[in-house]
Amino acid sequence: IKLSHQIQGTVLTIVLLNESLDAMNSSSCKEKIIDLIGETGYTKVVLDLSHLQFIDSSGLGALLAVQRSLYSQGGKLK
Repeated sequence: IKLSHQIQGTVLTIVLLNESLDAMNSSSCKEKIIDLIGETGYTKVVLDLSHLQFIDSSGLGALLAVQRSLYSQGGKLK
């Protein structure tokens, strides 16, 4: 999974650069996003999915796991 990120004020924007988020890469995507959130310490996160052409139920599950992780820290995912 390829990611880029930028910080604007108190918001961390993460851009998924892959064309698909599916069973093949959803687990590594979830781990990379959660690791990046932990490294930066930001809990207000925007996910830019504009490069995605396809997402399956595994990909949606990974995004929900990221959301749950952020909510447990008092954060938000948009």
